[in-house]
Amino acid sequence: MFAHRRFLRRRPAYVVTNSIGARDANDLQTRSQMPYYGTVEARNMYVCNCNGIRERDVRAAIDGGAARPAEIFRACGMAPQCARCVCDMRRMLDETRQSLRFAAE
Repeated sequence: MFAHRRFLRRRPAYVVTNSIGARDANDLQTRSQMPYYGTVEARNMYVCNCNGIRERDVRAAIDGGAARPAEIFRACGMAPQCARCVCDMRRMLDETRQSLRFAAE
């Protein structure tokens, strides 16, 4: 029974605190869900961490005539590695195509 008691001892509870308050956390969550692709902050975001390709580089390649992710990589002088960024590149290509369709109407 003595061995069993030592497992029943209470261990100290550790409290993890955040450096930001609940209001700040809600504000961050709200801002993270807002579309902000036209701002300067969005242009500085990394699309491809493996190659260090930023959103402004992808947008420049798309403006230069790239129609597929492979062409974006070629325009940046890189090669795909893990391909996690391909979905984001396709999304940006689709957004550009949609905006051109709306502009043509």
